[in-house]
Amino acid sequence: MKNAELISKSVIGEGRFLRLCDNVFSDEEGRERHWESVERTNSTGAVMIAAFLKESRRVLFVRQYRPPAGKYTIELPAGLLDKAGESVEEAALRELYEETGYDGKVLKVLAPAYSSPGMSRETITIVFVEIDDTLYPEPPEAHNDAGECIEVFAVPIDEISHFLEERQNSGDAVEARTALSPWLMPSIFSSLK
Repeated sequence: MKNAELISKSVIGEGRFLRLCDNVFSDEEGRERHWESVERTNSTGAVMIAAFLKESRRVLFVRQYRPPAGKYTIELPAGLLDKAGESVEEAALRELYEETGYDGKVLKVLAPAYSSPGMSRETITIVFVEIDDTLYPEPPEAHNDAGECIEVFAVPIDEISHFLEERQNSGDAVEARTALSPWLMPSIFSSLK
């Protein structure tokens, strides 16, 4: 048996932000096969921010309408790597500020990982940010892009599971990586102290 490999890729269609591609590859048995995928036309990947409010031991989540899902979703703050010359750390802090109004200190950056490899070649880089919440006696105002309406939640670390369950019961969807946060955030938060 041999390794599968990509033979060619062609664009089937392209819109303003996405293109649909036909990937021709040779499978492990040497057969030529086709696989459709999507790519972004305007970015090199994305960042997702695990933002911790240090003193109050809370994690930031955002709620926004996602047309492909047809509903509001609960997610960690995130955004595209779409500014020329901007580092991953700079993009993470920019997106955090735009979506939540908070500023913080980057603690750790994970290696890029594929967000949905069965559908897309997009990678997402998870960035851990610590926020000194003593600087924010009141929650700050977000600075959303035009057309964005993002609601921010600062959830105590030991109440994340309840929060996500409550949001799902009210009709919101939960993004896949965010669904893991009740189990991952407590240990990550402890290790980053």
